[in-house]
Amino acid sequence: MTRSNVLPCFVLIILSVHTENPMWSNLPEHLRPLLQLSIPEYSSKPIAQVLGEVLQAQFQRRDLRCSASSRYIRACICSTYQKLDDIDVLFVEMDTSNNSILTESSSSYNSYYHIYTFDNALSSFPSNICEFPKIVKIDLSFNKITDIDLVSCITFLDTFILNHNLVEYLSNTTFLHLKFIRVIDLSHNRLKYIEPGFLINVNGSLFEFDVSYNYLTTLDITNILWTQIIFCQADFSHNFINSITNELNWKSQDNSTFSYNGVMDGSFNNLTHFSMFNENGLNLKHAGKLDNWVIFAKGNHWICDCKVYPFAKSFEIIVPVFSQLYFFMTCESPSQLKNKTLFDVIAASELDQLICHLSLSDWCPPQCRCFYQPAIENRTVVDCSGSRITRFYSVLPLYGNLEINFSNNSLRNLKLIERSKLDNLKRMRKIDLSNNNIEILSNIALNRFRKLQIVNMRDNDIKRIPRSLQMLKPCQISLGKIIMKCTCDDIWLKIWLPLQYQKCANNTQVLCNNNGLLISITEIERDDLGCKASVINVSLVNSSICAAFFVVITCAMFIYRLRFELFILTRTVITFFRKPLSPTSVIHDIYISSNEEDELIRKWLLTSLVPCLEKKGFVVYLFFRDGTIGEPREQETIDVISKSRNFIIVLSDDTQGNQQWNKREWKYAWNYYKWDLSRELIIINYDLLTYDDIVKQFFKGFFTLGKVIDFSNYNKNIEEDIVAMLK
Repeated sequence: MTRSNVLPCFVLIILSVHTENPMWSNLPEHLRPLLQLSIPEYSSKPIAQVLGEVLQAQFQRRDLRCSASSRYIRACICSTYQKLDDIDVLFVEMDTSNNSILTESSSSYNSYYHIYTFDNALSSFPSNICEFPKIVKIDLSFNKITDIDLVSCITFLDTFILNHNLVEYLSNTTFLHLKFIRVIDLSHNRLKYIEPGFLINVNGSLFEFDVSYNYLTTLDITNILWTQIIFCQADFSHNFINSITNELNWKSQDNSTFSYNGVMDGSFNNLTHFSMFNENGLNLKHAGKLDNWVIFAKGNHWICDCKVYPFAKSFEIIVPVFSQLYFFMTCESPSQLKNKTLFDVIAASELDQLICHLSLSDWCPPQCRCFYQPAIENRTVVDCSGSRITRFYSVLPLYGNLEINFSNNSLRNLKLIERSKLDNLKRMRKIDLSNNNIEILSNIALNRFRKLQIVNMRDNDIKRIPRSLQMLKPCQISLGKIIMKCTCDDIWLKIWLPLQYQKCANNTQVLCNNNGLLISITEIERDDLGCKASVINVSLVNSSICAAFFVVITCAMFIYRLRFELFILTRTVITFFRKPLSPTSVIHDIYISSNEEDELIRKWLLTSLVPCLEKKGFVVYLFFRDGTIGEPREQETIDVISKSRNFIIVLSDDTQGNQQWNKREWKYAWNYYKWDLSRELIIINYDLLTYDDIVKQFFKGFFTLGKVIDFSNYNKNIEEDIVAMLK
C-alpha cells in the first residue's frame, strides 16, 4: 500500500556517529537487488522479474509475482500477489445442526483453496476448516467471528482477511508457524489487546499487517519492530493508543537486526510522547538500523517536553544536512511550541524549550514555578522569585541539579536552611537569595552552602561577615556590596576576597565605614585599624615541632619493641573485667605440644602431668598418643588445635629450632591465642632455657613478663600451677 501524502511522515535517516546504519554489504547476496538495482547481472531485467527472483531465493516461493507496472522497489513489494494455477473455491454452508462447514465447489482435485463469504453472520470458523490445510486465502469480512485461533492449523495460508468482525484478542502464537502468511487484515474489529512479541517474532513472508479502526489502547515495542528481512506496512491507525509499552523488558543489542524497509502507521491515536527509545527497549544508538523506515503519526496529541529531548538531541547534528525533512511530530503543547514541528525546534536551536513542568504532586512548593530542563545541564528549576514568601521551603522536588530562586522576597534569616534536610542541600547546585531582608550569616548556614556551586546573597541587610565564610571559595558566593565597621578580626578578608583579574571580582565587595569614609578593606592596612603586630618566635615554634616529632618517634619505637608484652598485658586486663565466651566448636580442653622424641618429656607427660589433668576432668590431646595413624599430620594438627580451648607448650633443648612440627604448632596456637580471648596459652620451660630467636618470635612477651613456668625437680607443685592457669 503506498501513500501519496508524505508530509505527516518522518523518515528515520540517522547518519551521525551516534547511530548505526545497516551496511549494504551485510545483506545476503540474493537480497542486494532490494536496495540496489544497478548490479550488472540484473541491469537488463525488468524490475518485476528481479523481485520475483529475489522472493524465490528468500522465501523459496515460486507463487509470488510483482505488478508489471511497478517502477520502484517499495511499490513492487507492496503490490506483490500470489499466482497459483490449481485453485478451487470452498463454500460455507450450514449443516443440520446449524453449524458452518466447508464444501468443495466441484469434484476436482485441485491443490489449493480460497474461502469467500460476506455478511453471512458467521460467529466462528467452519468446524471442518482444519481438514483443508492448503487453504491459501480466507476472506470472511463483515461477519461476527470473535475467535481466530483455529486458523493456526492452515499451514499454507497466504492471505487472511477478517475485517469488520468482532475479534477482541490476538495471541502471539496464532500465526507464529504460518511461514507463508503474507497479508493479515483485522481492521474494523474490536481488538483491545495484542500479545507482546507478535511481530518481532515473525520470520516469514508477512508483508502487510492491518489492525486499524480497533480499540487498542497500548502498543508494545515488540509489535512495532519487525525482524524479518523486509515488510510493507503495519497499520495501527485510528485506535486509542496512548502509550508504548515493553511488557517483555526487551532490549535492543548491537547485533540486533530489523527489517530494512517498512511503513508503520500510528496516525489518529492518543499518543503524546514518542517513547520507542531507551525506556522502552530500543537503544537510541541502534536507531540507524531503521533508516529506511517510514513512520506515519499525524492526528496525535504530541507534547513537546523534556521526554522528547533525548530523541531530539540525537538528531541535532543531522538536521542542517537534511533540511528538507518534514518531521511527523507537530507539537500540540506547550503553547510556545504549538504547531511547530520537531524539525523546526531542532533547526532553531530551541531544545531548551523542551521542559517538563512540575506540580504540587511533584513537591513543587506553592506559589512557585518548577520545571525540569535537560537541555541546560540537566537542571531542575524551582522559581519562587517575587512570591512574597517569608520562609524557606524545606520540601523540594526529588530531582538532582536543583537551582533554587528565592530572590525578591521577604526572607529575614537562614534558620530553615540550617534545619533543612541534608538531602536537599546535596541535590542543590545553585541558590539565589538576593534582594531579601537577611541580616545574619550563620556558621551552620555557611557550612551547608559548601557543596553548592553558586550562592547569590546580594542586596540583603548583612552587616557582619563571620570568619567561617572562608569555608567557601570567593567565586562560589556573591554577597554584593557589604558596608560594615571593620576591626582587626576582619583583616583575613583581604586574602579571601577575589582578585581583580578574576571573573568573580565583583561578587563580593567589603567597604569599611571608618569615621564616615567608605574604604575598601583591600586598601586598608593593620596599622589603619590600630592593630598590634603579632610577634611569632619562629625558633621556638621550630624547636617545639622537632621536640614533638622526637617524642612521637621514641614512643613509637618503644611500643614496637614491647608490642608482645603490651598485647599480653592488655589481653589479661580485658579478660579480667569481661569474661569471654568459649567457642562452641571446642572438643579438647588442652592441646600439648612438646618434643615427641625426648623420652624424659614423654615419660613426665604420660605418668605425671596428663594423669593429673585428666583426673581434674580435662580432656587432653597428645599427638604421639591420640593422633590418627596414616592421616596427614599438618591437616590433623590444624583441625585439633582449632577445637582446643587451651595450649601447653613444653620447651626443651631440642625445640629451639630443630623440630619443624613444633614451630608449626606454635604458630597455630599463637594465632588462636591472639585472636580469641577465651583461649589460654601456657609456656613450660622444661630445660630452664633462655629464649633464642625462634622462640622469641612467638613467646618473647611471656619470658619478659615472667609468665613462664620453670620446670624444676625442686618444685613439687608444677602440676597445680598449670591447673590454676587453665580456663
